[in-house]
Order: sequence, then C-alpha cells, then structure tokens
Amino acid sequence: MWNVFKVVTFIYFLISSYAWFGTLLPQHYMPPLICALMLICTAVGNFHLQFTQRAYALGGVLLLFVAYTTLTVNIQQGGVVFFSLLPALILYVLNKEHQKNLLRFLTNALGILLIFSVVYYGLGFVVNLPHGSFKVPNNDFYPTFDNYYLFLKSDLYMSQKADTNRFAAFFLEPGHLSMICCLVMFANRFQFKKYPILWIYLVCVAISFSLVGYIIFFVAFALLRIRNIATMMATVVLVAGSWLFFTEIWQNGDNPVNVLIFERMKLDESKGIKGNNRTTKQTDYFFRQCVKDGTILTGIGNNDNMGQKVMGAGYKIYMLRYGIFAAMFAALYYLMLINPRANKRYAYSFFCVIALLFLQRAYPLWFAWLSTYTLGIGIMRNESFFTPWQIENHRRKLLKKMRRRMTLPGTASEASDAPIENSPADARPAGV
Repeated sequence: MWNVFKVVTFIYFLISSYAWFGTLLPQHYMPPLICALMLICTAVGNFHLQFTQRAYALGGVLLLFVAYTTLTVNIQQGGVVFFSLLPALILYVLNKEHQKNLLRFLTNALGILLIFSVVYYGLGFVVNLPHGSFKVPNNDFYPTFDNYYLFLKSDLYMSQKADTNRFAAFFLEPGHLSMICCLVMFANRFQFKKYPILWIYLVCVAISFSLVGYIIFFVAFALLRIRNIATMMATVVLVAGSWLFFTEIWQNGDNPVNVLIFERMKLDESKGIKGNNRTTKQTDYFFRQCVKDGTILTGIGNNDNMGQKVMGAGYKIYMLRYGIFAAMFAALYYLMLINPRANKRYAYSFFCVIALLFLQRAYPLWFAWLSTYTLGIGIMRNESFFTPWQIENHRRKLLKKMRRRMTLPGTASEASDAPIENSPADARPAGV
C-alpha cells in the first residue's frame, strides 16, 4: 500500500505543476480523487501516522482558509483550497522514515524522467525526432506546442535575440521546470555528492534560461551553504566571476546566459529590473487602484469581467484575485507546516525561498511546492543543519589549525602527534 501511496503522490506532483499530459485529465475531479486515494492508503496501510497538537492546529487553519475562500470567492474555489492543502497535511503526519523514503522516491522518479527528457532533447539537435502537436485544453494563453512527448517546443520558448530555444522538459513553461528543480534540490539540501541524481536538476535549471530559476538557485544555495566569512567570500567571488565571464568574456556578452539572464537583471526605473515582466502596465495600474480603495484586502475573486486588468503572474495577480488575507492564510499554513522539532535555520530558510518564489510565481496551492516543502522540513526533525560530511570537514580544519598553533615556537610541539580520534568530540560548526 505504501508503494501505491508513493505513485499517487508522484502523479499529483506532476499534475499540480502542469506537466502537459496532466492537463489532459479532468482537472475538476483529479484533486478530490487523489485526496481520496491518499486517505484510503493511509487508512489501510500501517504508516504510523503522528497526530500531534500541531497537526490538529494545522487542520484548523486549513478549515478556516477554506471557509474564508468560500465566503470571499465561491464554494468551488473553497473546494480547490481544501483539496490542494489536504495532501500536505497528510504528508505532515507521516513519520520521519516514511517522509524520507517518499522524498527519495519523488526525487529519483522525476530525475529519471528528466534524464530521458534532456537526452531526447539533445538528440533533437542532430536528428529529426517524431512529434505531434499539443494544445492545452480550455486555455487560450498557451499556443499550440510541438509535442515531442518527453519535451515540448514552442515559439513561446524561443528567444530570437539570444537565438536559443529554452528547455522546459514536459512542463508548460521553462519557469515551471526551473522552480520545481530548485525546490527539489533544496529539499535534498543540495547534497550532490550523496544524491548524484540532483545534477540533472541543476542541468535543467541551467538550460531553462529562466531568470527566476537562476535567482532562486543562487539564493537557496547561499542560504544553505554560507556559514562563515570564508564561504561568504567564496560565494561572492563565484558570483562575480560568473558575471564577468558571461557578460564580458564568452562571445563578448553575446551569449544566451547574458542576454536572457544578466541583461534582464539591469535596473529599470519603471519595473525595478528590466526582466520584470510578471504583469502589464494596465494590471499594475489596477493593482494600485485596489490598494487605494481597500479592495486588495479581500480581492475581486474569479471575476472574468476584469479581462486585461488581471493578467500575468506573481503576487499582484494572486492578491488581486484572492486578497491580502488569502496570502496571509497561505503564509500561516506554510509556517504551521514547520514541525516544532525541525531544524529552525533550515525550515525558515525554506520558507524564505517559498516567499521569494511567491513574489514572481504565486502558486502556493501547487502540490509540487507543498510536498517538497513539507517533506524537506519533516526529515530535518532533530537533525543538524550541516551534513555529516560538512561537520567532519570543519572538524578536521579546526584540528589542523590547532596543530599549527601548537607547533609554533614556545609551544608543546609533541601535541601535534595526537591522533584525530583523541580530538574534542564537539568540534563542529557553531549553530549545529
């Protein structure tokens, strides 16, 4: 039954993040069906669920969020909120071993699909691959795609200026792919040495040429890896070196990374940065109006008459539709998903990543967000922020420094012969 639960979870993971084949399924019926299957599996299987006081409080927040959405929008949207957030509550009450096993399964399953997708995508540069056409049902925003089954192609992905076709795998947008890859890597704490399959996620972020993907990756990586002045300086040097290489050295700046990433990060008086294309000017004006008259507190709901006034993605669109109060409920739910015994530094770093994503792509109900967030924090219960390898590496550096000091003139040089095993057991990074 546990294997069934994992497969069902993975299917919902793909559906929620708009894999193209997921859009062919009945959208209104899949979330309730998935929730029913997950509940059946947990009821029949011996999963050793942990119903703590926090779990009951989380259920209360869920019901309040549903009630609020039903009153301010409609009962249908209330149902969407319920069936989107309930699976996260189910994952929350799993024990640590099941959470760890499920995260490994999601990481490996998606990683294997991405390997096939990248390889097949690469073959497309040397041979003509068989393909068909695909149109997203009941959606006029997306154009007709060239469907290569393991990846999609479209003029939407093509940058004429950079002469580059951005990679989106089997998702509808390169941005969808990149942010999901970043979340999976963060949930696995960027442990490339321990989990080599994470390299394919990094490759996918790189060839997606997604600005949000690049920013989220570097911010998330820095949050986990920067622990002292040395690593901070190394990160600064790496970022500065990368900037110099892509903007000046590689083809004198005429390369896809510079055109699609760094040039879009230049300051702009009206948009903040040049690449800020989340909303239109008309939407920005309407947002300011709603802030002035207080409509932004509860939003306008799914009002189809707004037309061009509510177009784009990011926090402005979410707040225009559902209001600031809905964003606060979503933030509270994510905060409640932090297990009391979780490593606080890791958990709140993950929340910061989610908040940063929300600014650009406000999809807090996506199961791909909720699952990686819940599982990543869940398996960090009673765990050190640093990995065992980082702790041991730091310990050895401390010992070398101690030995150098002890061999200076006027010190007991014979202490340098002390074996590592006799070193202080608590030699570890501060804050562990």
